[in-house]
Amino acid sequence: MAPKKAAKKPSVAADNAVTPTQRRDRLDAFVRRLSPHVVDNNILEFYLRSNDWDLETAHAEYIQDRTNHLELLRGRGDRDADDAEAQGLFNASMVIWNDNPEQERRDAAYAFNERVRRTTLNTQQLSRTEASLWLNINHWDVGLALRNLTSVAGNADGIRQMLGRRYDRMRTPLAAPKTERKKQGQDKTAEKIAEDKRQEQRDERLAEFINITGRPDWYSLLTFLADRDYDLVQAVQDWYTDGVPPFSGTTKRENGGMRDGPDGKRLPKPRPQDCVPRSTMPKKKQVNIPNDDDDSSSSSSSSSSGSDESEGEDNFGDDLDRFLSDSDAGSSTGSSPAPSSSTPSKQQRERVQGFIIDDYADAAKASAPNPHRYLLEYIAKGKYHSNVFEKRASHWWPDRGQADPGANSGRVVFDWDLQKHVNGLNAWWRQNRSRVADEKKRAASQKWSQEENDFLYALNLELLDQLKQKHPTKTEDQLVPLVVPTKTKEEWAKRINEKFVGRLMPGSTEPRRPRESAALMTQRGRCPAIIEKFKVPKDKVYAASAKRAEEKRAEKGKAKDTKKQDEGKTQQSQTQSQKGKGKGKAVDADGDSAMSGVESLSSSSSGGETARPPASRSPTPPESTPSRSERSTSPVDLEALQAAAMSIVNDANGRVTERLANAGINPQDSGFAETLRDGLIEEIEDLFADGGMDPMLRDSARAFIETQYQQTVNQPSRKRTASPDSSSDDGQPGPSRDPKRRR
Repeated sequence: MAPKKAAKKPSVAADNAVTPTQRRDRLDAFVRRLSPHVVDNNILEFYLRSNDWDLETAHAEYIQDRTNHLELLRGRGDRDADDAEAQGLFNASMVIWNDNPEQERRDAAYAFNERVRRTTLNTQQLSRTEASLWLNINHWDVGLALRNLTSVAGNADGIRQMLGRRYDRMRTPLAAPKTERKKQGQDKTAEKIAEDKRQEQRDERLAEFINITGRPDWYSLLTFLADRDYDLVQAVQDWYTDGVPPFSGTTKRENGGMRDGPDGKRLPKPRPQDCVPRSTMPKKKQVNIPNDDDDSSSSSSSSSSGSDESEGEDNFGDDLDRFLSDSDAGSSTGSSPAPSSSTPSKQQRERVQGFIIDDYADAAKASAPNPHRYLLEYIAKGKYHSNVFEKRASHWWPDRGQADPGANSGRVVFDWDLQKHVNGLNAWWRQNRSRVADEKKRAASQKWSQEENDFLYALNLELLDQLKQKHPTKTEDQLVPLVVPTKTKEEWAKRINEKFVGRLMPGSTEPRRPRESAALMTQRGRCPAIIEKFKVPKDKVYAASAKRAEEKRAEKGKAKDTKKQDEGKTQQSQTQSQKGKGKGKAVDADGDSAMSGVESLSSSSSGGETARPPASRSPTPPESTPSRSERSTSPVDLEALQAAAMSIVNDANGRVTERLANAGINPQDSGFAETLRDGLIEEIEDLFADGGMDPMLRDSARAFIETQYQQTVNQPSRKRTASPDSSSDDGQPGPSRDPKRRR
């Protein structure tokens, strides 16, 4: 018999080596990289602790043990004694493990509802749709779903309220898009705007349906959803009970109606039999774990669980979801409002927004590898699209079959432990996400009003009073600097949003938007009263910036005063000069002067008064034209800033171009301009991340890069020649003007 390996033991030293934030980031990355399978974060956290929070090692060990568990359930697999602990973890989880992710998700919804029934003594239960949607919100992590059931929702009714706020508007039927020919003289801009809004709703529901099912054949889900008038709630119920059959026709899409994987390759099509739900209720099976002193391996390979899941009864009761109790059905109908008919011709169609599949709310973190981050999938205008992170100028990918370009190429393998590499990935993700979702520039920061500062001060004072009651023997000086616990931060954000969100504060033109807890913590270091009273560390960067801005405003005001004085003196001097000229003309009126005709004309037309000739050029520029003096007194010297940005970009251009050339990418290649632009942006972001660049200089450099890129893209090709049989509008030979030709 083979010797037993040491049992997996969580390392206390490893827990101390990583911060709570790092542990949370790695656990989140572990959950997301296992998609589309169902996970239990309690098991994943055990694997991370057992491997000193090394995510790669924990992932490899988890996959091996999970695969072995499924083989043991089939009567095969490796029954080594060192595997007993892992099999015990999989046995204890409520997940009904399955190789088929789609069926595993259906079984997880069943098991989750069973847990709700047992914990409430059969007084509460969820429908199939409600259980599936709740798990989807929690990324199909049953451990997280159970924890949020207790801490966030509270009970089954709380789940229904949260689902109502998110999914109630997605049940309203939407007709399939129709193509209508425009009649001559008829403006259909308003109708097109309304249709764009409806298409956005279709795209959003399709992206969410893909998230719920985890299926790779997106076109099958599209046809399934369209057959139900894009009623997402009904589609989820039918998916659970009947399944979504794979599309058997021929698609006109380039990818055959299939999604891509993290490596950019097309995912395999599902087998029709894998898309059919099980005909019987799921049963939780467990692997028999031999005792340490039991050398026999003749025991049965698996047994049914003794819990309620083994009874094989339908625990949902009925198929009706009831998550309408906290949703406003009247305001969330899902249909677009009727466009205004007052000025339809002046309406402008905005870009149709896309919807990302399996989106991430936060940025990728170093030492938390997740290959799914390399792929950004989205639905736009009824079609599936994907972008794969490559950065050919900087990285090469052995997992994608790429050959080593050599040390002289400047390209390296992407390293999740290097913050510089992760920053490049995050910059790529932000850029693509902004394009897909049509995100505008980040909303301007909300200036804190005095009332908000007073409320934040009161919250700090309330916390300090609580600490005084909890520690009566300590003085106030011993309780400061005042540290705010994480739970208290979230409570403060909730209270301050309940009080101020939607209100129009003094000095603001827009209603207050919600503030995150991080914004409250930042403001504590910027409010002088809070800094002094509670000894909060001062935001030195903000204070220095505020001081510089105040000095520049003072300089600007002083320069304006000086300018006004100079203009007054110039105007006075001009008036005196013109008066002197007028007197001279009056004296020369009797003589042979060149202005005699003008003077006589003016005398006859204005009752003898001398007319003043207009100045050929105004001594002061018009107010709409910025003068050179105004530009020099601006808080920021734009010319110097742009010159510095141009110099930095030119230097970076040489380095990036050289790396591209070493990688075999030349200016003649298609897509060179975009690759060069991405490389330049990465260079600028690296300089900014290393602290070697001011934020304003970074923004100016990126704007210069985008401007140069657009000029390159919009440049007409020099190789294009006129067609012998084509002519321009004036009848002369010229290039063909096909209105359908893409620019």
